[in-house]
Amino acid sequence: MAAKPSKKLTKTVLHKIDSQLNQRKKITVLGQYEVQIDTYFKLSKIQDVAMDYLKIITELKSRKNITDRTIMRSVALISTLAVKEFSDAPIPDLSRIDDLIKVSAQLLDTGILKEIWDAFPSDQLARLEEEINKISAEFGKQIGEAAIAASLQEQDKAANQEPANPQL
Repeated sequence: MAAKPSKKLTKTVLHKIDSQLNQRKKITVLGQYEVQIDTYFKLSKIQDVAMDYLKIITELKSRKNITDRTIMRSVALISTLAVKEFSDAPIPDLSRIDDLIKVSAQLLDTGILKEIWDAFPSDQLARLEEEINKISAEFGKQIGEAAIAASLQEQDKAANQEPANPQL
């Protein structure tokens, strides 16, 4: 049996394959507002959602006057970031975290977040969850390894600074 001849992967072919992943569909929220949503969640966009969430959490942790309310509302941000990445809903960018938290609450309170979320393909939502869990686990592992390395360096530094005990 003869093997099927292979084609050369070119920049043009790669662009064509990638553009096929950019399909969107129109949905209506609250019975009257159009929103375009992705039908396929690219891995690069999923990674963007995870990294954006980690950036926000890091920023919030560094704030001195953070309220319990802000922390509580930040939990819903992962869904809002996914909506930001996989739709054309009007979500502020990361540079305005307080606005992002406010819009996230508005989307939740109005039911728009649920309507958009329910319209996403279920297989893509499952893929999103799986990939974010993998990314989070890897990120946690790397932070743990960095913390252990820093601790070992501190121990080495402390051991080298201790005065030697003269033997009598």
